[in-house]
Amino acid sequence: MPSTVFVLGAGFSMNKGLPSQAAFADALLSERFNSNHDKCITVIIRKFLEDVFDISTPDKYPSLEDAFTFIDLSAGTGHNLGREYSPKKLRAIRRMLIHRVFKILDDDYDVKNPLCIHNFFDSIPNLAQNSANYCFVILNWDIVLENELLSYPITSPIDYCCDGMNLDPYYAPNTPPLRLCKMHGSSNWVYCDNCRNLYFKLNEKQALTAGADINRSDFIPFKSLLEMNNLEFTQSDYDNIPKQNCTCGNPLSYHIATFSYRKSFRNPAYSMIWSRAEKYLSHAQNWVFIGYSLPDADFELKHLLKTAQLQNQTQKHIMIIDKGPDAELKYQRIFGREIKYFGKTLDDSIALKALNKMLMISTDKRN
Repeated sequence: MPSTVFVLGAGFSMNKGLPSQAAFADALLSERFNSNHDKCITVIIRKFLEDVFDISTPDKYPSLEDAFTFIDLSAGTGHNLGREYSPKKLRAIRRMLIHRVFKILDDDYDVKNPLCIHNFFDSIPNLAQNSANYCFVILNWDIVLENELLSYPITSPIDYCCDGMNLDPYYAPNTPPLRLCKMHGSSNWVYCDNCRNLYFKLNEKQALTAGADINRSDFIPFKSLLEMNNLEFTQSDYDNIPKQNCTCGNPLSYHIATFSYRKSFRNPAYSMIWSRAEKYLSHAQNWVFIGYSLPDADFELKHLLKTAQLQNQTQKHIMIIDKGPDAELKYQRIFGREIKYFGKTLDDSIALKALNKMLMISTDKRN
């Protein structure tokens, strides 16, 4: 069992240039997405926001949690969201929104950003030599952690804590794996709805590169809208989207849990991931939260944390590195005990020194 579990939120990925969850709304309709394919998606999303929420300026757009929740509640029960948006249209818009989020994650990753994440790795005692002592619980879809681990001297294989199959096998010595529990899925996973296999590549956003996130038929219900804007989603646009099939021949797709208050975890991999995350959290002595401020939409995760906290009688040492508003108060209300809180980002040397000291003490006690 790992002695320390790190829980990573959107604030962790911001260290590599990715936007906060609140900033995603501003980026959704950015003019930088200027291919014909992207322009079609922008027009459809903008029209949906204007029709359903009666707003036309980015500063008044609804949160992604609200937008996805309204779509999921309507489409999931077979109901319209107003006269213009049937369940078929809503499901298409949902895929377009997720596609745009994936594009933002792909475009905004800053490979030249300062090595503050590597400094964070350096503050973890013996991470490279004893990675089995640690586990990462990740609430983001991005693969920032995977990319940074691949550029750090860690030889342990990555274990996603489910039966996913690596599409790009790499050599790893016979050492215990470093465990990553991606609670809401990942942009480098693709899934077969027929045989239920899950595939991944560690450093590649499979949902984009495998053409798994959007269909040509999604644009057909919006043909008249696109024509009004002098746009057309053509066969050539569709042909330019790479496709990939499962070994059974079925087209691969993604399955992620969105920002919605009504997250879907129908993929059997999630049952394994959540079960193992709870087990690791319940046995770990140290919990370290980085860039995660307990958003209301993550009530399932908060329930899992509270359950894991109460399962064993061992004292949990809880550290939070997050500069979100009221983050400290939120944690105190959930855990009801003294916590070590640093209202800083991950590049704060004082916070990293405190983290190293806490983990060193824990390592000495285990030895």
